[in-house]
Amino acid sequence: MFFVKILTAIKHSIMKKLNTLFILIIAFLLVSCNSDDDNSTTSNTSINLTSIKKDYYINDAFSHSSNYSFEENKLIKIEHSYGRFEELFYENDLVSNILKYDASNNLEWTNTYTYDNAKRLIQKNSISSSSNPSANQEKEITYTDNSNIQALFTLSSTQTTNENITLNPENLIIENKLLNDEEQIMSEKHYEYINNNLTRFEIKDPNENTLLEATFEYLDMEASDFYNYNIFTYGPEWKNNYALDTQFGLGIETYQISKNYISSYYRYDYDINISRTVTFDYEFDSNDNIVEQIENMIESDGDTYKTVTTYNYE
Repeated sequence: MFFVKILTAIKHSIMKKLNTLFILIIAFLLVSCNSDDDNSTTSNTSINLTSIKKDYYINDAFSHSSNYSFEENKLIKIEHSYGRFEELFYENDLVSNILKYDASNNLEWTNTYTYDNAKRLIQKNSISSSSNPSANQEKEITYTDNSNIQALFTLSSTQTTNENITLNPENLIIENKLLNDEEQIMSEKHYEYINNNLTRFEIKDPNENTLLEATFEYLDMEASDFYNYNIFTYGPEWKNNYALDTQFGLGIETYQISKNYISSYYRYDYDINISRTVTFDYEFDSNDNIVEQIENMIESDGDTYKTVTTYNYE
């Protein structure tokens, strides 16, 4: 009987240790799985984007083309069929210089970029060359807090314009006020989002009159990093860095910062009384990498525009 009790005690001790070991193994597996999930990405990391080609058509007639070349998914050159081209250079995985040439291979502009420790753009200088006697431009950017950006644009060291940018909790621009050197509002841009997709955009004049408005619809499919290749150009803060790289705000194709692939948008320009209806068609490969995008645009004055964008990988 005494030996039975000893054997029972040993059995219970072994079972307890096995249970503890089993729990530790499960915990280890869960941590490993979570670590893998944290490193997930929307792109297929086994391939690289090598080039993007855009063919432009106006009223069904070919207009011109642009070819974008990439190395390690970073944009390094843009060549246009009418001769102009741009070269991009990087430092610490962020674009540091962009050189712009005319159709005769003459350097016209040198753009230089400076970032803070958080990889946010804090300065952009545009210097004209001797073959392009234009005024130099400088943009100084200050991040006053997590919801506000101040950008001072100086033209030829004299004329200044200030951008007062407001961000939402997702770090997306929701308002951009453009002020002259006397701090008077010149225009206001307003942005609305749903699930990190831009759904509405509006421009107003100093009297709060709407000059332009646009609404956007999206596919139920998250865009890949190859589609949003500015991720590799401007780094983790690419959306705001890209916006600040333009002269004032996001420019015309504001939907480029959205999370999903765009399916359509409608835009009305009150200044010229013309509306624009745009639809998009896509082709994807078996791994859901984008292969082609066709953008069809119809304006209310009867003109039609089409852009065919093709993506090449290796």
